[in-house]
Amino acid sequence: MLFKTHSELYKADSFTPLLISGLLAPEYSLFDALKVQKGSSFSSRHMQYDEGEVALIEEETVFATPVIMMMGKHDMTTSVQLAEEYYEVIEAPYKELIIFEESAHFPFFEEPERFTQEMIRLKKNLRMSKLETSD
Repeated sequence: MLFKTHSELYKADSFTPLLISGLLAPEYSLFDALKVQKGSSFSSRHMQYDEGEVALIEEETVFATPVIMMMGKHDMTTSVQLAEEYYEVIEAPYKELIIFEESAHFPFFEEPERFTQEMIRLKKNLRMSKLETSD
């Protein structure tokens, strides 16, 4: 369903492009690729979906560290609308919400140039923010 609606990879109908890029990356070997399913299965078995009585938006809103949310506009795995609502109530020394217009759940893969530019910009902004608070 997520691939039919392009809400996992915005311009793809399967994980194939992501898998191929991983197989072609010099950082990984074929042996590493064979471990992907094992790791995914491990996570699924041990991850707990703890939907408590209190929503995160009501419980955790004040942070002592910078909070940066980067997400694809078409992501249906992680709701952009809920992230925007949460972002509005967060208190942090630095906060920023970055929406990638041509991405779903993997903006670093779908918009690598813009993702890289944003990371460089954020690094600079956070350095400047740190300098300002240390005066």
